[in-house]
Amino acid sequence: MYTLYWSYRPFGCSVLLASYADDGPQLFHIDPSGSGWGYHGCAIGKGRQVAKTELEKLPLGQLTCREAVKAIAQIIYSVHDATKDRLWELEMAWVCQESGRRFQPVP
Repeated sequence: MYTLYWSYRPFGCSVLLASYADDGPQLFHIDPSGSGWGYHGCAIGKGRQVAKTELEKLPLGQLTCREAVKAIAQIIYSVHDATKDRLWELEMAWVCQESGRRFQPVP
């Protein structure tokens, strides 16, 4: 009932949740309705369609974490529209074997 009418829907946000389990890295997208999906690569927010298209072109299963971070940073910079958007700074973090399976800023 609460999702049938806009007046009952809570405000929310989409979340990307990353972890590193015994069987390898995992990435989940959780949308405002509470539904979640697992991905190798996903984009949310402004420009997500263009970013998703570019992510689909990458062989994410074959890239090292360092190579993937570089490719993803290039995608983010290509999606950013400098004429419409404000000044911004890209900060990235990773959870991988190279970071000791811990959440750390990318060096």
